[in-house]
Amino acid sequence: MSSPAQKVRYTPLLGRMVAAGAAFFISMASATAVCATFWQFGIADVLYNCTDSVPPEYFRPGNWVHDSGAGPVRTVDRIVPRSIIEPDTIRRGWTPFRLTLLWLGFFSASVAVSVAAARLAWKLPED
Repeated sequence: MSSPAQKVRYTPLLGRMVAAGAAFFISMASATAVCATFWQFGIADVLYNCTDSVPPEYFRPGNWVHDSGAGPVRTVDRIVPRSIIEPDTIRRGWTPFRLTLLWLGFFSASVAVSVAAARLAWKLPED
């Protein structure tokens, strides 16, 4: 008979799975926060300006610049903050597709770091 105070049997595989899963999700959340912060302060209003955006813009891939009631997206040499009644702007040499590729690079780096953290946690020695 088992008593209510009996310990749950620990299996090494289960422990590794929990550690790897936790490492993945914690590092993914951390990497995403870093990417979103960098995107907001290093990409938005540097490479493009969406007049009706709501930060953090990192979480809305592909919707960074768009035609609006103010007219089509304008290509400019230097991005400056604009009023919502003016059209969105994108820096010369950049396109919405290139912004999406840049975002995919950020996202891929987050996944790669998270997978590396999970693999490291999986390989930790068992005590």
